[in-house]
Amino acid sequence: MQQYIGVKLIEARPMKLGEYNAYRGWSMPADEDPETEGYLVSYPGSDRYESWSPKAVFESAYFPLAKEDTITEEDVLAFVPDVGGIQTAKLGAKTAVTQARCLTGFEITESAACVEPENYDQNKGTQIGLNRIKDQLFAHLGFVLQWARNGLNA
Repeated sequence: MQQYIGVKLIEARPMKLGEYNAYRGWSMPADEDPETEGYLVSYPGSDRYESWSPKAVFESAYFPLAKEDTITEEDVLAFVPDVGGIQTAKLGAKTAVTQARCLTGFEITESAACVEPENYDQNKGTQIGLNRIKDQLFAHLGFVLQWARNGLNA
């Protein structure tokens, strides 16, 4: 089989497996735990297809937007984990390097340099790098949102 990559904009809400079965009017299978955490997922389209997804599977595939149908600074900041997400270093006598490791594992690296080594300020260089990384993330996440909203060949 050939591999495919896809992006969807979906609606979802937390729902336990037992609640989902009741929602659908189904009996709960005896060999399944009704307390299993997951999400009711609704896909766009005229048929509003719905399904249930286990919590771990859902949360590894979907990123919650802070505001409907747009990318916000909150989204950009949330896309870089607090622990291990940002690394900084000094390169040579006058260059600050900043790297952000995103939730997907994608890494963005930026640098900022000054003219004279005596003017070097790691904090200032890091902030310049972080601002450039945020700009890139806005663009990348905007690309993903537009793909999810419009599909291909829009």
